[in-house]
Amino acid sequence: MAQRRDFLKGFFAVASTAGCLRFTGEQQSTDTPGESVHSGQTTAQEASENSKSITLTISEDFNNIFNEPEFLRVNDGILYSVGNYIQAVDVESQDIIWQTKVNLDSEPNSVSITRSGIYVGGSTRVQALAPKSGEILWTFHTDKINKEHSGFDALSANNDRVFAGLCAAAGEDESVFFSLNATEGTKEFHTRIEDYVDSIVTHDGLAYLGIDTQSMGYNPEKKALFSTQIQFGIDVGGVMRIVGNLMLLRDRSVKVHDLAKKTNVFKKEVPGYSYIPPTLTNESIISAGETGIYSHDGSSGSEQWHIRTTSTIRSSIVPYESFVLSADTSGNLYCIDVSSGELILDQNMTGGNRIETLGVVDDTLFLTDSSGQVKGYTIMSG
Repeated sequence: MAQRRDFLKGFFAVASTAGCLRFTGEQQSTDTPGESVHSGQTTAQEASENSKSITLTISEDFNNIFNEPEFLRVNDGILYSVGNYIQAVDVESQDIIWQTKVNLDSEPNSVSITRSGIYVGGSTRVQALAPKSGEILWTFHTDKINKEHSGFDALSANNDRVFAGLCAAAGEDESVFFSLNATEGTKEFHTRIEDYVDSIVTHDGLAYLGIDTQSMGYNPEKKALFSTQIQFGIDVGGVMRIVGNLMLLRDRSVKVHDLAKKTNVFKKEVPGYSYIPPTLTNESIISAGETGIYSHDGSSGSEQWHIRTTSTIRSSIVPYESFVLSADTSGNLYCIDVSSGELILDQNMTGGNRIETLGVVDDTLFLTDSSGQVKGYTIMSG
């Protein structure tokens, strides 16, 4: 279960050395690990003329953030470093605003942040904290799945409710879905589900559950589950992300649904399974899984390019300007130009330490290695 739980966190595994790192893209031509395969035609001359680069310059200002975080999240200009302690850091000044120890009976397995609360899921507990002060507002505890390796692996919140999926160990395919009052932490609804809840997303007051074998949503006003296939004509499942009115899904295919129009935009089969949700950037849907990183046109679903990676992608896909960043389980860092599919960077960055998290805020890249220290890098593109 611990291994599967790491997949779902969307961590970025990278390490680096101090100083300045500069990476310049080179056009690739064959479908081997670490190389770019284009669906369109791009000549070597065009690639050379349009070659881009990324420069990372380390900042020592973030050395005081040292709480061994499982997650990095940014909301309203504040970086939240989430571990057994939660630290709130002002992104501009790099000052720690507050630090609070949480009591989750395990390391954090999930986190959701809104303007009214920070919600963190552990093994059998969910805790809520005030974003401005770090005060613990409430703790919810359950024994609905009383097993050694259970955990709140899926968590999503809006201003009114917290939706949580308590999952048994991998292979047991058993979960309990909860709807909690966001202000008080009281239980409003729960039900047992004979499957594993990979993810939960919210849109327009409804919760959508990422379950491999079922297309399921939850209506909090009716306090009832519903079939998204019957009600909306759409299949949900796997790992999901909502951008505007678009729901982006990835399991063994890439799927896009328009929730406002209640229509399926496209579904495209992609080799291998995915543990992280797709990302929408520059009108392209970027997804990743066991075989590499893929780009599909956001309207038609036609494949634009794909990058074969050395091993499985289990980190977040992070957009930055016209690029996306991600990493595979071997510690290779990839930077790709979204429009051309040009591989700007393919480099192993582990350096002996496993990097746990990644986030990009403005022009700053945040990395956390296995020592628990958060490092910041100024990004420059050329």
